[in-house]
Amino acid sequence: MKDTYLFSYDVLFEGKEPSNGAVDLLKNLARAGRSFLILTDRSCYSRQRLAEKLYEAGFPLFSEEVFYTSAMAAVDAIVKNYPERNYASYIGNDAMKDLLEAGGFQLGSGKPDWVFIGENRQASYQDYSDALQAVTSGATIVSVSDRAVLNDRGKQEPGPASITMMLEYASRKESLVSGWSSPVMVKKAVRYIGAKKENTVFISADLDKEISSAQNAGVDTVFVLNGKQIDLNESKVKPTFVVDTLRGLFK
Repeated sequence: MKDTYLFSYDVLFEGKEPSNGAVDLLKNLARAGRSFLILTDRSCYSRQRLAEKLYEAGFPLFSEEVFYTSAMAAVDAIVKNYPERNYASYIGNDAMKDLLEAGGFQLGSGKPDWVFIGENRQASYQDYSDALQAVTSGATIVSVSDRAVLNDRGKQEPGPASITMMLEYASRKESLVSGWSSPVMVKKAVRYIGAKKENTVFISADLDKEISSAQNAGVDTVFVLNGKQIDLNESKVKPTFVVDTLRGLFK
């Protein structure tokens, strides 16, 4: 049995409803005082809002401290590795702004060292042009989400990853990535909760990005099928454990 559980936010849901066993599992972990974090790349939500969304769906009302985001991972990595580069601009909403300010970044003044790309459906062509100007002047793009497309009531819109790719193509520069295509979020989550990799397990229903990311971070993984028919013999990604639903984790 592991000491620390890391959950992908999405594994807790099937559509808009809690996935099979999700509510009971988190209740049992909380009741037993077990350490766990819920990870997500949705930079448009504050941790308080994430807690509210789970509660509205039928989960217990958890403290915001049990949520860890890809934007938090990017901030933690930059503050640790580049403490002298603390000017930033961003494409995102108030949740992104609050996070950057809490991380000690100075916004709206000076020449940006970083351009954070999150979710903002109201961003304009001028916002993208300003971001490109900052990057061509020396700023590093920080991609906090691999979502190329966002779906809003059946309407598809460009996601943060599409904006990142546009800026990379225009500037001929690569971004620093903290979304699911990188192991950064899982690595930083382990550090954030004060765990050890060998005592941590990551649980997800996404094989190619999320389970792969956790494996690259050096932690064991649980792949939850949730009704999907997948031939793991054909996959390059080999999870440590496989269960049909989250009820398969009950002891």
